[in-house]
Amino acid sequence: MARNNDLMTALLDTRRELNDQIGAVGDRVEGAEKELRQVVTAEVESLRDDIRETRARVNNGSSATTEVTRQVTALRQDLHEIRQAVADLHSLVNDLAGHQVFDTSTPWTGPAAAPAAEAEVPAVEPSANGRARETETPASMSTGRTGVLPDGEPDETDQRKQSSEALDSGTEPSEEVSHGALLLGAAPIASIVLVCHRDAWNFVAGLASGQEHFNPTPEITDDGDGRVRIILSGRSLIGVLIALREARVKGSVFDGSWAMASAFYRRMAEDLRKTRRAGKAPLTIVFNDGVTDNYDDGASPEAG
Repeated sequence: MARNNDLMTALLDTRRELNDQIGAVGDRVEGAEKELRQVVTAEVESLRDDIRETRARVNNGSSATTEVTRQVTALRQDLHEIRQAVADLHSLVNDLAGHQVFDTSTPWTGPAAAPAAEAEVPAVEPSANGRARETETPASMSTGRTGVLPDGEPDETDQRKQSSEALDSGTEPSEEVSHGALLLGAAPIASIVLVCHRDAWNFVAGLASGQEHFNPTPEITDDGDGRVRIILSGRSLIGVLIALREARVKGSVFDGSWAMASAFYRRMAEDLRKTRRAGKAPLTIVFNDGVTDNYDDGASPEAG
C-alpha cells in the first residue's frame, strides 16, 4: 500500500514537471512567434516603402521621358522651319545673283562714243610725292588696266585661269575656288591705288581692321570732291578682300553693309583679273560711278 502511494506521488511529480516544462516551451514558442511577427512586419513595411519609392521613380522617369519627347518634337519642328528658311533664303540669293545688275561676265567697254579710249593704257607720271598718278584720265573710265599680255608671256596660275575661264564661259566656279584664286592673284601685287569717297574707305578700313594682313595706316592723299587715294600693298589688299568676303557671307542680305561689301568685292575682283605679270603700272581701282561725258537725255544731270 505504501509502495502504491509512493508511485502515485512520483507520477504526480512527473506530471507536474512535464506541465511546467510544457508551459516553459509554450512561453518560448510564443515569444519566438511574437519576435518573428515583429521582424516580418518590419521587413514587409520596408519592402512596401521600397515599392512606393520605386513606383515614384518610375512615375518621375515616365514624366521626364514624356517631357524629353515633347522637347525633341519641338526641336524637330524648329529644325524643319530653319531648313525651310535657309532653303527660301538660298533660292532668294540665287534669284538675286541671276539679276542682270550683278552680271560681270562681260567686261565694260566704255561709252559708245569713244570705244578706242578703253583699250589705251593711261599715261603714268610721278606726282609731287613720288607716287604714280594717272594723267588726264576721267575717273569714270579708270578701270585699272595695266597693259596687254605680250606674246609668249605666261598667264596667271592655273587656279586663276580656271576661275576666269569658268566665268567667261558662263559656268560659275565654286565661291571658295573663286575667292582662293582672287587671293592668289592679289598676293604677287606690289601695290594698288584705290580711289573712293572718304566715307567708303572708312567703311572698308573698319571691316579690315581685324585682319592680320591689313595695314591700318596706309598712305592716303586727298583726291578732291571728298575722294581719297589710298595705296595698298598686296598683303593689305588680301586683308581687305578677306574682310569684304566675310561681310558678304555673314551679313544680312539687302542691308547696307552687305551692299557696300558686295560692290567693293565684285569690282576689285573684276579689276584684279586684268593684272598681268608683265604689267609695270600699278593697278588703279576707282569707285566713282557717275554719268558719262556725253550724257544727254533731254535734261541736264542736275535736273535729274
